[in-house]
Amino acid sequence: MTEPREPASVPPSIVERLSKSPKHSPEWSSLDESSIDEGDTPPPKLSLEAPPRRSNVFHPALRGVAAKLSLEGPHLPETTGGPHKEAGTSAGVFASLAFGAIGVVYGDIGTSPLYTLSSVLTEGMDGPPSEEDVIGGVSMVLWALLWIVSFKYICFVLMAGNGGEGGTFALCSLLTSRRSLLSPRMKTVVSVVSMIGASFVIGDGAITPAISVTSAVGGLKLAGLTNEDAIVVISIAIIFLLFVSQRWGTSALSMAFSPVLTLWFASIATIGIYNIASYAPRIFVAFNPAQGVMFMVRYGTQSFFRLSVIFLSLTGAEAMFADMGHFRANPIRVSWFVVVFPAIALCYLGQGAYLIMNPSGVEDPFFHSVPLAVFWPIQILSLFATIIASQALISGAFSLISQAVELGFWPPGVTIKHTSIEHIGQIYIPELNFVLMTLSIFIVAVFRNSNNISQMYGVTISADFMVTCTLYALVVRNVFHKGYIAAIAFMVTFGSVDAFFFASNLTKIPTGGYVAVIFSTIFACFMLTWTFGQRMLHDAVNKSSQISWKQFRKAVSGKPSPWLGASDRDWLIQREERHEALDKHAEVSLPAVESTNELEEAITSAVAAVVVDPQSTKLHTIPGLGIFVCRSTVGVPPIVQTVSELVHALPSVRVFLHFETQKIPFMVPEERVVVKDVQDGIYRVTARYGYAEQSNTVDVLQQAWLKGLPRHQHVVFFLEKTDVHPRKGSGVLRSLFIFFYAFLKRNLDARNRFKIPSHLVMEVGVRREI
Repeated sequence: MTEPREPASVPPSIVERLSKSPKHSPEWSSLDESSIDEGDTPPPKLSLEAPPRRSNVFHPALRGVAAKLSLEGPHLPETTGGPHKEAGTSAGVFASLAFGAIGVVYGDIGTSPLYTLSSVLTEGMDGPPSEEDVIGGVSMVLWALLWIVSFKYICFVLMAGNGGEGGTFALCSLLTSRRSLLSPRMKTVVSVVSMIGASFVIGDGAITPAISVTSAVGGLKLAGLTNEDAIVVISIAIIFLLFVSQRWGTSALSMAFSPVLTLWFASIATIGIYNIASYAPRIFVAFNPAQGVMFMVRYGTQSFFRLSVIFLSLTGAEAMFADMGHFRANPIRVSWFVVVFPAIALCYLGQGAYLIMNPSGVEDPFFHSVPLAVFWPIQILSLFATIIASQALISGAFSLISQAVELGFWPPGVTIKHTSIEHIGQIYIPELNFVLMTLSIFIVAVFRNSNNISQMYGVTISADFMVTCTLYALVVRNVFHKGYIAAIAFMVTFGSVDAFFFASNLTKIPTGGYVAVIFSTIFACFMLTWTFGQRMLHDAVNKSSQISWKQFRKAVSGKPSPWLGASDRDWLIQREERHEALDKHAEVSLPAVESTNELEEAITSAVAAVVVDPQSTKLHTIPGLGIFVCRSTVGVPPIVQTVSELVHALPSVRVFLHFETQKIPFMVPEERVVVKDVQDGIYRVTARYGYAEQSNTVDVLQQAWLKGLPRHQHVVFFLEKTDVHPRKGSGVLRSLFIFFYAFLKRNLDARNRFKIPSHLVMEVGVRREI
């Protein structure tokens, strides 16, 4: 065992230059995901659990508060499975989360009373509804809310949170974890189904803002605004402001939205009580499910089509699970049972009581049942409430993409900004925000009014209901380890209802539902292409022989090593030149590294020597410090083997640099860097960052020098750049698939994840055929 080295001394001039360097000023290079050693630790395969959350960018408004934080931060998603148990939360924090959930999670479902009952009682009917029809229609809506939301989601599905996160990918993480009883093939199927299900919700994140805002602005017709072009322009402006405001984060938005939605729920509950007392208290008989059954039987096959409009009462239900990472399960439950459901139920009952006595108001029972004294305040409040309603799906889409990145289903180059210190699940993704905003504006500009846009809604979300139900049933059996009877009972009880809703909503495809299907298909193809492309690339890397530590140490010691013979891979090694992606960074050199010319010249000479004698089996040593960024802390990183085979030389000091993201927002600076002297001039350096921090290579190297890493004037970062091509004999479809994957890898593959001074980077280009 090698004796521990004394910490290397760092000249005062170096520390002085570091202290004078601007915090965010170094000229950084981009790091391709392929440079992080594809074969060192297998990248997330379809059947494997999620890797640690990647280091992301923290929201600017929250920088500088590290001194006020406890180091016991929120936990990242785990993949060990089992029912989710939330950590202890103070009463104040719990109340704040429950209050915030009212404004973000329940806006969509909370505004459904504006249009649901009128649709239910006019679908396929001639003339005003009878009292039996009114009671039956209200009964169907109430029991849809009770059965799907209160029982299925609140009581069951929210139990399957994965370390606090919810949504389709949380179920996928549980089912692909080590604890799961599923076979590898079934885990692959679950991953594919999860990606398709998540794409349904993400695609709906563009439709919901469009329908919510246009329905709200369309209410201005009552004030005399009949110009459709003006309504479209106002709707687009509001959608733009809504998406721009996302950058402030879920916490800020919930504090702004929650008072409005709380006032909305209080108002509709009060109006409902007033209508029940004034018109027909007997409307409470609607809680008898037999009334709803008789209503459906009375209209025969027409009731099948009516299910698609009853489904409108469930808009936003899937967001409760997707938004669980933002607000946690129990605050969401409390908000539903204490505030949201009582208010919605009273509103529907009040509208029913009014229609029993005034059936002619069926075209718009909500506003017809509002007392004249408060009509305009309620009209204005409904305008704000419906605008806010789309927030649930937007926040849910952010959470799903974040989980997709963790699972390897989405390119890691996406920017994930944490908008809360206390809650790791509250995030903002600017790229996705822009895409959803563009799609929403496109929908409003083309379809122009809420009636046309409403035809898009229901197809994909009802499909996601079925996906969630199926995956949860699998979790019950294979993760919670309950019996087959429990899983089958859940599937029969809730899956059959979801299937009827889905089948009914399929009738909307010709009249607008196809748009939602197209959006969801695009997102699904994106995820499937990336996931299977990564898997194929990983398999291609594994086909090349991987050396052991014993073989590598033998080569480092100067002994002949047969594996250093000529490689059959196409390759290119060159210094990283300035390119467009780097021009936005300020030009600041890494302190204490004056020049890399000598090391570059030595590497160039080594390359020339390999060209002259490609069959050489001896590894030469070049004075200098070479840093290889790798995923794992064990084994020989493939980038090291690649450079050794191609150049037949390595720097005298070899550093395997590994970045880790911790489960706390900020890392104690003194504990950030760990240096391990392996032997034979090989060092492992682990840099640990909190999820709210951004990696800083200058800081890592300075601390590593102070903790024993030999300091050297000549430093080079070796990065592998993979060029993917279809193998010979590939068909047209396979070639198109690989070209699309290669395009995604070149343009969206973690280009700015780790910040490395560009003048110190040397790329090793490797061509791989898959």
